[in-house]
Amino acid sequence: MNSETERYLELLDRRIGLLGTLAESLVQVRKDIVSLDVSGLEARISQQELLCRQVGALDGQLDKLQEQCARSLRGSAEPAGGGNGNGDGYYNGGSGPSFTRTPRSRPAT
Repeated sequence: MNSETERYLELLDRRIGLLGTLAESLVQVRKDIVSLDVSGLEARISQQELLCRQVGALDGQLDKLQEQCARSLRGSAEPAGGGNGNGDGYYNGGSGPSFTRTPRSRPAT
């Protein structure tokens, strides 16, 4: 496994951990609402905002790493002639998976 893949998996693992913590906080905020604990509710909201910012920061790192990996894959997939003959510089010969990048939705802040 190369270092880019290891870094990507590490970032995904951290993101999953943050999302788990956020899920736990969302469950706990329900208890604060039911018990009318305003100070607890405010504290949880602050915690959730921080967790969302951290997830957003990881998403940015993941996006950059995805782009690096895609460039690396495109570079290694080019045929010896340097393209597929249509001038775009990309190989799309169909002998492997096709990768497309879709943007992630960001939480509202």
